[in-house]
Amino acid sequence: MAVPRQGPVPPPRLDWIPHVVPPPWDESRLKAPVVTAKEDVRKKLVVLPGVCVACNLCELACSLTHEGIINPYMARLKVTHVREEGIAEPTVCRHCNPAPCEEACPTKALFRSQDPFKVVLWDPDKCDQCHSCVEACPFDAIRVGPEGEVLKCDMCGGHPACALVCQDRPEFHPPHWQGGKISALVFLEPQDAKRIRRLLRPKKIKE
Repeated sequence: MAVPRQGPVPPPRLDWIPHVVPPPWDESRLKAPVVTAKEDVRKKLVVLPGVCVACNLCELACSLTHEGIINPYMARLKVTHVREEGIAEPTVCRHCNPAPCEEACPTKALFRSQDPFKVVLWDPDKCDQCHSCVEACPFDAIRVGPEGEVLKCDMCGGHPACALVCQDRPEFHPPHWQGGKISALVFLEPQDAKRIRRLLRPKKIKE
């Protein structure tokens, strides 16, 4: 007895799947944080040598925080690659005191904040785009944007985005380490940064 052939069975309807409506986009998320620097006033943004893996997350987070776009060129810091030595290291503003960039600015567009944090900030209304600050910086930490604007670290109001996204390197943790994450960019009090650098310093081999 021949078995009647059946056509393809249509897939079941998934009417039970709810229709999720995404929340409305908040444009305020794209705005850079207001630089007040009233928190973490004693901390400094420190680069730990030999820890960076050149993932460039710091540049992406910086440009997204300040410009609302992911563009490493618009970041206020940069990752410098030394291909001959096979290393990479972030270059960040050190907010020197006295600051050569502040002293070189003829229009006083660069000034030091009056709060305890004492960061060197940039006033776009006073800047004439002479870029004297770029030439004066001994660490090459000030960049120029596509429209001639100055791209300079403002420490994100005391919560630097670059240090927040910089990944922990457990392989660099000293034995019984309880001092938090160790990453290429850390936001610490000066004495803690010196302690980590001392622990990461290569030990000399006795002959």
